[in-house]
Amino acid sequence: MLARFARYGPVNSHDAIKALALVIMTADHIGAYLLPEDLWWRAIGRITFPVWFFLIGYARGSRIGNELIVGAGILLVIGAITGGTLLPMNALVSIIFCRLALRVWSHYNLLERYPVETITLCVLLFLPSMYLFEYGTLGIGFAFAGRMLREGMQGRRLQILWVVLTGFFVVMQLANFAFDLVQMAWITLGTALVSWRLYYFRITPVSMPSLPGKATMLLARYSLEYYVLHRAALQLIGAFMLGTHH
Repeated sequence: MLARFARYGPVNSHDAIKALALVIMTADHIGAYLLPEDLWWRAIGRITFPVWFFLIGYARGSRIGNELIVGAGILLVIGAITGGTLLPMNALVSIIFCRLALRVWSHYNLLERYPVETITLCVLLFLPSMYLFEYGTLGIGFAFAGRMLREGMQGRRLQILWVVLTGFFVVMQLANFAFDLVQMAWITLGTALVSWRLYYFRITPVSMPSLPGKATMLLARYSLEYYVLHRAALQLIGAFMLGTHH
């Protein structure tokens, strides 16, 4: 377990933003699996969506490791035994699609040559793709934007594309959930602030006391394991509770 601590050095801004997003995202999953009637849990967690796919693109590599495939498979099985449907497939499958897309686009230099067309395609394909895997091609769009930022492709054009992706995500929350006006205001403002922070994101050292720093590193650098374990546990507990209730 200590290997990843040594590999990435002291706690940094990448660790901090990922750990914070994991905590907030957990609220979303509590709402989804344990308290579906209280939409505030979902509203709170929704604002972290851009973080995950942005970081997929911002990372220089696009490796699809065995641990990612196994994690996606575990969640597919958990979904099946708790009465869920096969489609859309879970967010880890979405990440696999993101990394495959990044490989193809990077190999042919498509992000540099056709940035507007690339993001437009992601938006246009969102509706059909959302039935295949969670967040559909909107997640891929944020991953592309993250890769563009990492490669220094900033400017007015990317700012507009970033606003389009963020705005489209907010609109989809209104379409998919029965959020009230206050909840939508929170989602709109929160997602806008998260997206703004990501646009100016850089990996820099972060000064933290020893214990919080180590906890942040542990959560961030083992985020895949945390994601699989907490989501599987909440799904199983939620299925048991709802089954017992009815």
